[in-house]
Amino acid sequence: MAKEKQELTPTQATQQLEALGNKVNALEAGPAGPPAPKELTFPEIMNRANGLLSTVDGHLTRAKEREARAEQELKRLQDQRRDQEEKLKEQQRQTDADLASRKKDLDWTAQEQKRREDVLAAREAEVSARADELATKQAALVKQESRLTEREANAEREFTAEKARVLAPLQGEVEQLRRRATELQAEIDRKEAERASRDSETRRALDAELARERQKVLEKTRTEAAAELAKIESARRQELDALEKSLSRQRGELHAQQQNLRIEQELLAENQLAVVHKVERMVAERTEDLRHDRDSLRQQLEDARKQRDAHFREVESRRELDRQFGDRTPAQILDYLRDLERKHDDLAQQLRYRPGAAAAARLDALEKERSAWLEERAALQGDLAKAKGELATRRLAAIDLETVRREKEMLETNNRLLANAAKELDDKVTELTRQDSRDTAMKALVDLDQREDLQTPRKVRKVPRGKPPVLKDFLARLRHQVARGVEGRTLYYSERDLRAFVGGLAMTRLLLLQGISGTGKTSLPLAFAQAVGGEVEIVPVQAGWRDRQDLVGYYNAFHRHYYATDFLQALYRAGTPACSERLFVIVLDEINLSRPEQFFADFLSALEQPLTRRRLTLVSDPIANPPRLLVDGKHLPIPPNVWFVGTANHDETTVEFADKTYDRAQVLEMPRVNAAAQFKVDEALPAGDPLSYPDLERAFGEAVETHKPVVDQVAKWLESALFAGALVTRFRVGWGNRPEQQLSRYLPVVVEAGGTAGEALDHLLATKVLRRLKDRHDVQVSALEELRDLLKADWTRLSQTLQSRQPEPTACLDLLAREIALKQGAA
Repeated sequence: MAKEKQELTPTQATQQLEALGNKVNALEAGPAGPPAPKELTFPEIMNRANGLLSTVDGHLTRAKEREARAEQELKRLQDQRRDQEEKLKEQQRQTDADLASRKKDLDWTAQEQKRREDVLAAREAEVSARADELATKQAALVKQESRLTEREANAEREFTAEKARVLAPLQGEVEQLRRRATELQAEIDRKEAERASRDSETRRALDAELARERQKVLEKTRTEAAAELAKIESARRQELDALEKSLSRQRGELHAQQQNLRIEQELLAENQLAVVHKVERMVAERTEDLRHDRDSLRQQLEDARKQRDAHFREVESRRELDRQFGDRTPAQILDYLRDLERKHDDLAQQLRYRPGAAAAARLDALEKERSAWLEERAALQGDLAKAKGELATRRLAAIDLETVRREKEMLETNNRLLANAAKELDDKVTELTRQDSRDTAMKALVDLDQREDLQTPRKVRKVPRGKPPVLKDFLARLRHQVARGVEGRTLYYSERDLRAFVGGLAMTRLLLLQGISGTGKTSLPLAFAQAVGGEVEIVPVQAGWRDRQDLVGYYNAFHRHYYATDFLQALYRAGTPACSERLFVIVLDEINLSRPEQFFADFLSALEQPLTRRRLTLVSDPIANPPRLLVDGKHLPIPPNVWFVGTANHDETTVEFADKTYDRAQVLEMPRVNAAAQFKVDEALPAGDPLSYPDLERAFGEAVETHKPVVDQVAKWLESALFAGALVTRFRVGWGNRPEQQLSRYLPVVVEAGGTAGEALDHLLATKVLRRLKDRHDVQVSALEELRDLLKADWTRLSQTLQSRQPEPTACLDLLAREIALKQGAA
């Protein structure tokens, strides 16, 4: 029974069950003939059924195992394919990189050969010119008989000097060529030595001949002397002919050398072409091998897919078998078999004609052999593809090895030739670096240290302690001094704008003056600096500024030089002894042509630090011979007497300020000048004494101490104000710590300058808080109207708190009115 269970296939078991069901149906329909003798008992039938069920379970288990193995094999093949594709891509990238590098080297070699040809041609032309010049000088030696000996000596010296001048540049150039030219240079030197020897022998023979001729001239008559002179001239011409032949011979030798170099260049070009053809052939071979590998991988993938489909069909057949058995439980089958006990005679007779165990076993064995054969075939195909890949790799490795060997020879030659040029370049770079290192990197700032006018402190008359604060006397004169502060113009500013400007100086080091063109945004800081006897620097902002380098310059590490801008020089000048006690204003004209949050970011961060800790890092590492004011050779302290004033237009060419810029700055909206703002300027009013920075800071400090109770009352009023609560709950806008600190400095100065607490608070609320409500689409008109009413009611309570009538918050009400009108118009 165990043997039969192992030999039956699922298909056979299904067929047997179907046949068993058919026979049961036939028995239920009625006997077809005489009953067959009883062969199987009920327990045997049960055992046979249990065997069939066990066989089916075993086949299902083996099918699931085969399916799992097939999935693992498919995953392995996919991973292997992916790895091979990655390797192919990497090899392709490496090949492309090698080809690009080789092409670059070949191009450089060709350029170097062309340059050497040009140099040799120039040297040959120079030698020819020198030879012609030598021939001309040599011909002049025979013009006069009386100076024959002296001219011969001069000719010999000039010939030697000329030869040295001609050969020196040629030898210097040949030494810079590749090592292959060394042998040619040695050959030239040897030929030159032979020629010099021949020339020396010729001159010695000539000297002897001249001595004999002189003796004959002294002994013979004047006629014989003339004849001898003709002979001497003939001899000189022969000698010159010999010299010309020698120079021609030298030119021929140089031409031969040039021909040899040209031949070498042609050979090099041929080698380059051969290398290109070889690379193309290698690429073609590599492409063909990769194509074969791809076909092999595709075939393996196709085989894997076929195996997967076969396993899938087998699993489907097992599922169908499960479905067939799923309608009956073992208990039902047992009941069903008990009902068939009386009919087993007919079933036994029919089961006698079923296929034998040998045939089933043979079929099962053939299936197992087929499965083993398919697995072996897949393994052999994988080994074959792997062997082909290794063969292609080794073939390419051999080709690459040969190519690399030849390239190595060529590169070694090129390296030897490049050594001298590289050494000369290194020497030049070293010399230039040495020259740069002797100078300071920040020459522009060091020059400021060397200016005597900046290093000599400028005495500014200080206000003695105990006198009334400077602001009470200063603001009375400031309006008239500013009005006539710019030559050729009369500037009219309201007292409220001037108080806001001076209060902004006490509140922060950054002021933003906004408005249309012609409202005096740039003129105000200029006139103010002149009125207080301070310094001013105007820096035009460009639209292309993106970072701090555009504002303060940058350090070039290669040249070891810092390129300082006008802004940085002005900032450095503000800290010199001549300016340290004066007010220094740096005007950033058209500051919103670019984004100050980018190019002015370092200063926005530094303004958050205490005055004594504000500094700007110019370089990452300390430099040699730094300017005097630099700390640790790389940090420049921001002088406390410096204010930055930015002028801003608002049109299509400008950008909007970010909230971080508005929060840190004093914002002034410069109104259009009208008749109401004009006043009679007192031309006879004398200019006041210059106001020093310490005096101004002392005046600010005394104002803060004097009006501190008012600031406390206003702060307490803000905490209980209804409109402040509405801003937080309905508009998500609050009064933070920074505005509170700014209020403690701004409000006292405005009050001390003749203004009111309501005026100062109105300005800060409009520019710091209510400004955030502009152009918000989530704000309703009704909410703005309610906020306006709350503000008016709270403002009445402010007058009661301060026990003095405060002016209406015109800036806040105007802002809310504009927003309400805009939203009503849009609706």
